[in-house]
Amino acid sequence: MTTKLTLSLDDQTIKKAKDFAKQTGKSLSSIVENYLRELTSEPESGNELPEDLVEIFGVISLPEGYNEKMEIRKIMTKKL
Repeated sequence: MTTKLTLSLDDQTIKKAKDFAKQTGKSLSSIVENYLRELTSEPESGNELPEDLVEIFGVISLPEGYNEKMEIRKIMTKKL
């Protein structure tokens, strides 16, 4: 089932998002949907790292209990 969603964003963000969608040949709705799906998904066990990340895996150590998804959410929802 698909449901319509109304978002309020500043004009510059909307323009940049529409330009990005056009450049990538995707609809803005699909980009937002995929982003929200990724943001809210549970990590799957046994996921392999993308090739471009394999080389840098393990370069830094994060504190115990560090929640990467929560930190990303904080950054993405921070009001400018």
